[in-house]
Amino acid sequence: MSKDHLAIIKAKPNINAVDDSFDGYGLDKDGNKVFYTEDEVKAARVTLDKEASDKAAADKAIADKKDADQKSGNTKLLN
Repeated sequence: MSKDHLAIIKAKPNINAVDDSFDGYGLDKDGNKVFYTEDEVKAARVTLDKEASDKAAADKAIADKKDADQKSGNTKLLN
C-alpha cells in the first residue's frame, strides 16, 4: 500500500525523503531517521484536506465575484 507522503511531510516537516519501503520513518536532510506515528499522519491528512477545501471555497468565491462584477459591468454598459 502506498504511503501518504504529503501527510507524512506535513506531520514531520523536517523529513526530506519518504519511501514506501520505509516503515514508520522518513529521512531528514542528513539522512537520519525521523519517526512518525499513523495518528500523526492521519491528523496531518485531516489538516491537508481542510486546507484544500478552504482554498477551493476561496477560489470559488473569487471566481463568483469576478463573474458577478463582469455581469454588472455588462448590464451598466448596455443601459
